[in-house]
Amino acid sequence: PLVLVLDDLQWADSASINLLFHLGRQLSGRRILIVGAYRPEEITLGRGDEKHPLEPVLAEFKRLHGNVWIDLSANTEDEEHQFINAYLNSEPNHLTEGFRQALYDHTGGHPLFTVELIRDLQERGDLVKDEKELWIEGPELDWGVLPSRVEGVIEERIGRLREELRETLMIASVEGDLFTAQVVARVQEVTERKLLKNLSRELEKQHRLVIERGKSEVGDRLLFQYQFTHSLFQQYLYNDLGQGERTSLHGEVAGVLAELYEVDEDAIAVQLAHHYTEAGEVEKAIHYLQVVGNRARLSYAHEEAISHYLRALEFLKQKGEYEQAARTLMKIGLTYHTSYDFRSSQQAYDEAFTLWNQADELLRSSELPISPHPLRIVISVNALDPCFARTSDDAWVIYHLLSGLLRMSPKLDAVPDIARSWEVKDGGRIYIFNLREDVYWSDDTNLTAHDFEYSWKRALLPGKSDHSHYLYDIKGAKSYNLGESSDPDHIGVKAKDDRTLIVELEKPTGYFLYLLAGGSIWRPTPRHIVRKHKDAWTDLDKIVTNGPFLLDEWNQDHSLVLSRNPHYHGTFSGNIGKVFIRSSQEKSQLDLYEDGSIDIANLGSDDAVRALKDFPEEYRSIQYHSVVYLCFNTATPPFEDTRVRRAFAHAFGSDFADLEFKGVDTPATGGVVPPGIPGHSRDIGMPFDPEKATSLLAEAGFPNGHDFPPVNFLIGGGSANQIAAHFLQQQFQKILNIKVTIIVQRSAEFYSSIGTKPYQLFIVHWSADYPDPDNFLHNDFLLRLTHWRNDEFNSLVENARRTTNQEERIQLYREADRILINEASMIPLSYLREKRVQKPWIRYSAGLWDQYGSFKDIIIEPH
Repeated sequence: PLVLVLDDLQWADSASINLLFHLGRQLSGRRILIVGAYRPEEITLGRGDEKHPLEPVLAEFKRLHGNVWIDLSANTEDEEHQFINAYLNSEPNHLTEGFRQALYDHTGGHPLFTVELIRDLQERGDLVKDEKELWIEGPELDWGVLPSRVEGVIEERIGRLREELRETLMIASVEGDLFTAQVVARVQEVTERKLLKNLSRELEKQHRLVIERGKSEVGDRLLFQYQFTHSLFQQYLYNDLGQGERTSLHGEVAGVLAELYEVDEDAIAVQLAHHYTEAGEVEKAIHYLQVVGNRARLSYAHEEAISHYLRALEFLKQKGEYEQAARTLMKIGLTYHTSYDFRSSQQAYDEAFTLWNQADELLRSSELPISPHPLRIVISVNALDPCFARTSDDAWVIYHLLSGLLRMSPKLDAVPDIARSWEVKDGGRIYIFNLREDVYWSDDTNLTAHDFEYSWKRALLPGKSDHSHYLYDIKGAKSYNLGESSDPDHIGVKAKDDRTLIVELEKPTGYFLYLLAGGSIWRPTPRHIVRKHKDAWTDLDKIVTNGPFLLDEWNQDHSLVLSRNPHYHGTFSGNIGKVFIRSSQEKSQLDLYEDGSIDIANLGSDDAVRALKDFPEEYRSIQYHSVVYLCFNTATPPFEDTRVRRAFAHAFGSDFADLEFKGVDTPATGGVVPPGIPGHSRDIGMPFDPEKATSLLAEAGFPNGHDFPPVNFLIGGGSANQIAAHFLQQQFQKILNIKVTIIVQRSAEFYSSIGTKPYQLFIVHWSADYPDPDNFLHNDFLLRLTHWRNDEFNSLVENARRTTNQEERIQLYREADRILINEASMIPLSYLREKRVQKPWIRYSAGLWDQYGSFKDIIIEPH
């Protein structure tokens, strides 16, 4: 047999092509194999206005011989990687996996581009040989320069395009290697239909320069994504743009993307940060760089976070915005801090402290006139002593009455408050806090470091506070609180003098500053007043505070009145002078809002549905790091049996989600750690499974619920809790044939009842005090309520608290979370969003108001 190989048929002249056509028609029954190779994109381009002469020949061969084509470009990604590795390994080298992946990202495994790019990198010295004559990456590897031969090939391909198609690709190259058809259409000012036609028919099928990558839904829009077949095409087109045109196009692309993704800007915050930066639109660039940096920081993607923060910081310094620059430096410091790089964090903090002092003076001089209108809200307050605060409402009011060393901003930043600055020593074990000199208690007594030492040691007295475990990171705190040590001097907190507080930890703790900023237990109490009046120091006629607001009135179970503290050491970015707080709830908050009695209403799921309908323009909803749990008292039979608890957990599911959440909250299908907190595990929750539920109950000795003892289900006040409890009661009766009695108590009595009376079931809410999985899994308060113990769980949590490797740490917390879910001592029911309605005259100077929001940042417009 004869084998005839013909290469580069796209360059063949007409005579050769005619001969090939003749041979092809005579092949039948002959022992001849013709193998022809050509570039299909060259054939489809044609020659001038005429078809390429090879095109009709190929069509005739398809008619005569069928599908005898092999598409050499249709390689799998594995095959393309294999080619790259084989080519690189044809010479001895120590090239890293990172380099090999970058080479693939730039060439897509295209043989010509791969070979030429490698040769060019070698000739430029970007790839060099080491002392063993092995190729390695040079110190300044530059992927931005195209080899002249590759550039020539691309230039020839692009040069044959119609001007309209070339402009399409130019605009697309600005969005990136992956681009959106609708963005290009709007910037180019052509219809989407025409643009999609040009992309699909010409640029994809004919010229093979792009490929369709699918579609996505954003709100009610359907967006189509395309990608350059090789990133070098995108790079060539982008580099070919003039600086002015490139800058202008980045701005246009950013504007269109922001409009298209208006309902979900977070999804493209990275792209918007990049495009606004390249467009020179500094204000918008800063905003999105901060958004992306915050998201990366809270996900413990430290390098990414720092990169975005540094770019934002550069812009802020250029603009002279010291307050925002100081906040950004604090974010950088916190990012380094949580990754246990205390030296880098200290450098960022020191620079931030300097800028913070300058910013404070500017902010103080620009404070707004006090509004004649009070802020009117509903908060159920039971205790104002940090030792006895049990609910988030208690903590919220305490935050306004008592200032701490640090405070938490609405953006989850721990920023200086009474601490003017601090130093971190001994690898993160020792903190030296330098206190401001201008902080006074409301009786004009100077606040000192001794107040902090006294307050924390008081909170650690055995049996004093339900939240003393938050202080356990301090050296000796746990042993003192548990009664194992009786000497408070062995606790690692000491006032060196009036202005210096030294804190020694058991071990380095990356989230320690978040602890100080977020928890009410860390707030100081006035030593001279508490010593005199003991636990009665918060009575209206005795209380002394240091926060942005003072307590004017307190009618327990009814109302509070707060007024602005004229001697507050910090700044007010809002204009609130008085806050009227209603504690009683004869009506729902939404009813009070509707009749004009309050300005802001925080809503449960049921009221949120009505608010969406009745007040759509005044409704607000943001992610809230809070979880609702169904808890079991594992000390009361038969709930010490895991099978019983799991049976109850499997007895409710999607129906509960439809009833309880109604589209305003998120069903908890994952772990105990909620979304938005590092370490959240999706879809590990127990699904609704009636067969599994009844099987487990029978296995535990209660077939069809027979002989199951009475079950008391305790819930605190609130319509959402009652709706949830009644549905669960019905499910337990329907699926398990078990009767459950619901007992409703006021919030003030609820937690003490759990601890003293044998209730088998109860519903609790838990909100993050600091953005770390430790806050949910190292939670002695909730675990004490359930009486659940597990050695493996405890070991995982303690190991996680000790490790300084964040990846390992988060994995340990995930494993602990899975054990807690499987053991079913507490079942997440919902991940809450903060849902509220607010009057049109309410504004927040610091952005969205969340659980860390402050009355001092609220602005009431004239109305």
